[in-house]
Amino acid sequence: MSTVNPFATANGDARTPREARTVTFVSQLPVSLEQALEVMIPSSEHNAALAARDGSGVYLCPPFDVGGHVTGRLALIMATPREFAANPQRALAGVLEAAKEADPEWVGLGSYTVRPTADGVAVVRALQGTRTVTHGDAGSVAAILRCLELADVRPGTRTAVVGAYGLIGTALSWLLAHDGWPLVLIGRSRSKLERLAAELPGTHEISAEVTSVAGCEAVITVTSASQALVAPDMLDPGTVVVDPAIPPNVAPDPGWSQRGLRVVTNASQLLVPGVDVDPAQWGLDRVDGIPTAYGCIAETLAKALTGDRDNWVGRIELEWVRKSQRMFANLGWTHAPLRSFDLPLPLSHVPVRSRERSGPRCGPLSPADLSQRTRQPPDPLV
Repeated sequence: MSTVNPFATANGDARTPREARTVTFVSQLPVSLEQALEVMIPSSEHNAALAARDGSGVYLCPPFDVGGHVTGRLALIMATPREFAANPQRALAGVLEAAKEADPEWVGLGSYTVRPTADGVAVVRALQGTRTVTHGDAGSVAAILRCLELADVRPGTRTAVVGAYGLIGTALSWLLAHDGWPLVLIGRSRSKLERLAAELPGTHEISAEVTSVAGCEAVITVTSASQALVAPDMLDPGTVVVDPAIPPNVAPDPGWSQRGLRVVTNASQLLVPGVDVDPAQWGLDRVDGIPTAYGCIAETLAKALTGDRDNWVGRIELEWVRKSQRMFANLGWTHAPLRSFDLPLPLSHVPVRSRERSGPRCGPLSPADLSQRTRQPPDPLV
């Protein structure tokens, strides 16, 4: 894979060096502190992490370089998702403490820090304009759209969106419905589903039961549930499941392969050349020596690299998704090779029943569409 200069302009010229920038992505512990110490935090940093738990409650991982121009840092709030659920105020307090300790120009919000901070709106208000804040989920949506294209899931595919009225689910539902996808919108609140369906073009089914994924050709799971929701026996043979959720909404099960199903479990992961980081910090690894990052992290880093100082909080706007795609394209950041749990998922092994349908594969954000509208170079992510 060729090396991409992250500071190249659209015509290939190098950008003029500017003042170094700083960015901090704030997340939380995974299931437990013990798991974080085993997987995410190097042994040389264990004492510092334990001291942070007993002190400020925020551990700053070692800084990393982004293209020689931005200094990045992951901040871990020393609390688990279960503890956030019991005390939502801890998320906002932790984000503000991380911003105080790391003193970044850009703040990205990860996973369970988003919902308790009103999708980042509370962070913007508390920081009073002194930092640029993003929840990163426009980058997640951009990555998921590309994943659907790689998996050959095309417009016209009857698709269930599990967690449809959440932040990412709403954006995906709108984008897919706008391009004519027949959707089954699934969530716990029927009234919220009804409001969402009323906003969307076309006619779509709604259901408060996850078992309504039956009969769908594709399923996208984007809930914040802490346990697996979709099981093999719910689905028809040939269904493709795209799971970008953190933690996953699916679990390893021999039934997936036994029923001829395919599950993509890295739906929002990108290759980020030029980022000099050990991706174990956020629970990922390298592919052919190139670190991977979740779409939300990649979007945060891309905003810092390009100097975008607009706050991206609250409901996801279409232009944020488009801009994320353009930023990723110019940086040479592409979707990671598809994986199913711990195994590679060759494209030829994705049995989408709608494979022979004609038409563009990524809806309103197809590569040709974007390049024509924005006159950008061909977008490797879209």
